[in-house]
Amino acid sequence: MRFGTLRSILSVQRVRERLAGLGFSYLAGLALAAPFLRSALTPILAIPLFLHALRYRATERPQLPVPAIVWVVGLIAIFHVLGLARSETPFAAAIWKELAVSTCLVAVFLIAWFRSPATDDAPAAFFAPIAWLAVLFSLFGLFKAALFERGVVLSLGPNPLTQYTAGASLIGDYNLFGLILVVGAIGLIRNLPAHWSRDEHPIRIIIALAIVLAAAAASGSRRTLLLIAMLPVLWIIFVGLTEPRPRLVRRAAVQLIMTGLTAAALFWAIQSSDRGDEYVIWPPTDQTATTADSDTTPGPDRPRAHQAEPLPNATLTDAQVVNNATLTDLLSTLGPQGEYGFGSRTERWRLGWDIVRDDAFWTGTGFAYHGAFSCRFTGCAVIDYPHSPILSEWLIAGVLGAFAGLAYFGLAGLAVWRMGRRGWWSGVTPALLVTLPSILISGDTLLSTPQFLAVTLLAHLVARSSGMERARGA
Repeated sequence: MRFGTLRSILSVQRVRERLAGLGFSYLAGLALAAPFLRSALTPILAIPLFLHALRYRATERPQLPVPAIVWVVGLIAIFHVLGLARSETPFAAAIWKELAVSTCLVAVFLIAWFRSPATDDAPAAFFAPIAWLAVLFSLFGLFKAALFERGVVLSLGPNPLTQYTAGASLIGDYNLFGLILVVGAIGLIRNLPAHWSRDEHPIRIIIALAIVLAAAAASGSRRTLLLIAMLPVLWIIFVGLTEPRPRLVRRAAVQLIMTGLTAAALFWAIQSSDRGDEYVIWPPTDQTATTADSDTTPGPDRPRAHQAEPLPNATLTDAQVVNNATLTDLLSTLGPQGEYGFGSRTERWRLGWDIVRDDAFWTGTGFAYHGAFSCRFTGCAVIDYPHSPILSEWLIAGVLGAFAGLAYFGLAGLAVWRMGRRGWWSGVTPALLVTLPSILISGDTLLSTPQFLAVTLLAHLVARSSGMERARGA
């Protein structure tokens, strides 16, 4: 009997039934969420969709034309392949990985575009894993930040001491960590109208939101601090889309205030007034710490050097821990003296434009600019770039690359326009808006930020769904 039960669970028929119950939209939304979880998961989460397409709809011939966003992304990918062929870069492996992830995302989009009916399953499946993963990350991140404020450094990762992540962040790219939390918060907020329609108090959502917002505020990312300000606006928009009644408006306002106060209380709870300049490593480690030279201004003739030092009694000094800026330190860089937060970008933009003007205006130079930027700003140690995707595409493929980049952003904006109210209701428009700064001022190429590509493709699916509904209504 047990053997028969196990065989039925593992049977192909049972797998087919489960896949059929989920549908194309749901599986596509889940696969498009992969870049927010981990880019390497993209092909893994896409496998059920590919199998579903082969089994159920392989005999159907697509009747719709290929959307313009696919042609533009494909053209950009061709430019990147040609750029790799015509130039050398020590970071070619990262570029090939970006091409592979982007190709997988576009394949997922095309299957959903040609095979999926107009449903709201894709946004629901997209936000669900991001939202609850954000809650889990936030809980552990707040715990980590509270320990750090009290002089305890957790031994996270292969080299936690010299690259200790900022605040509550659990990954080195604390801007990406903050983005995951903000998109997760959007996923939680989009569930509020269902509770309002049933006249319920969404206490669990409020608590989860407060945890995520507190961790986002402690993530060490200036960009995330600004993005958090969008969330109350989104909350108000949801109230407006739910056909507000006076009672509903009052309840939503109270819940918004409760969420803000709870998040502020959590943020205050992890702080410590007696933050010292020495930290204990836990669990103890035998690694060595490195400290930067006194001259921290890197350049082509002055790379940033580090000197290894043993860790006496498993402790670190304040100077040996990177990314330990306080909230006050971060806010101070948003003023005129810090060029309103763009101090680390403007010099890179100037260098990128100088290379475009002198060597790459018409035909580009491939990925040769990586060497110039990495040796100028990181001592030739790690990858660096203009931090402007339009400039990067211009450097890679000349004027055609720049036009392709502009078309890419134009089609993203067109999808937002076509989604209309549904874009806000589904949470896709807010997710696209909060992801936009990551690609505008942090990304290298247009394919180096798969999070933006994933949300853009999801926006086109929702826009198609909205267009089909309007056509039926007409």
